[in-house]
Amino acid sequence: MALYVTLVILSNLAGYGIMVAAMELSDILPDRFNYDKMRPPRLEGQPAKVFNHLTVMGLDSINENSMTYMADVFYVQSWSDHRLSLPENMTSEYRLLDVEWLKSIWRPDSYFKNAKQVTFQTMTIPNHYLWLYRDKKILYVVKLTLTLSCSMNFALYPHDSQECKIQIESLSHTTDDLIFEWDETGPLDVWKTIELPQLQLEGNYTNDCTQVYATGNFTCLEVVFVLKRRLGYYMFHTYIPTCLIVVMSENARMLMGQPPRPPGPTPAQRARIRAIQVDRFSRFFFPIPVYCPKWLLLGCFCILSLELIKRHHWNEALVP
Repeated sequence: MALYVTLVILSNLAGYGIMVAAMELSDILPDRFNYDKMRPPRLEGQPAKVFNHLTVMGLDSINENSMTYMADVFYVQSWSDHRLSLPENMTSEYRLLDVEWLKSIWRPDSYFKNAKQVTFQTMTIPNHYLWLYRDKKILYVVKLTLTLSCSMNFALYPHDSQECKIQIESLSHTTDDLIFEWDETGPLDVWKTIELPQLQLEGNYTNDCTQVYATGNFTCLEVVFVLKRRLGYYMFHTYIPTCLIVVMSENARMLMGQPPRPPGPTPAQRARIRAIQVDRFSRFFFPIPVYCPKWLLLGCFCILSLELIKRHHWNEALVP
């Protein structure tokens, strides 16, 4: 009776896929000597296709001085390799493979084109896994923290919008051998919980950025994040204080019946002082552009207007 119960339990465990015989690399790669891991799995002369998906969990550390930002992503790649074999004991839809086997089979030579640093997550275990499906499709998922470059234009600062990208390109295979495509079911998933202190994520989209080099065309995909600067901080720390300094000082002199030319600083001089403070603030937090930012043009226009108003008041005061 005990033996019968044991056999029933073991058969049920095997039926649910809990008890599966251990796999060896030879189960999926029986002839390793005739398998070229450097050659993409082209079928009928067509370039191999690799489908890509990105799940963006976080965007942060946007640095205008170094023009960089950070992103936490799950990067998913899938491709079919008809040269592989299926294990005889494979009864489920897919099997979890040893990630070390990637060193023995072909894998896409993708890299992040605009990345300055890529950190592979290892806590509490290495954050990647490898699946083999029954149709010989390989699925590879990895969690990464990326430090990426982002070219920024501050001509309209602080009313500017920036476009920051994640670019994925093939390192050594041209489009004759390898093509990257976005996953048809869902190429991009950006978490809606992403919040940035001074920028707002207005939108995102995917694009093809296949590049032509001297050695050929290299397949490339990109994700574009549209970031718009929040004006709340600048309204309370730049615009409103500047306006209050000028308006309150001018109104106080008018209410007291004083001439518009007091012994202290004039409103235009006060505005100049405030503009210098804003300029120093922007130079401390932002790179010095070779073009004229919008806020500087606005400040010059305000100072010129105040000078004209001041001279108009002087002329009226001098008229008997």
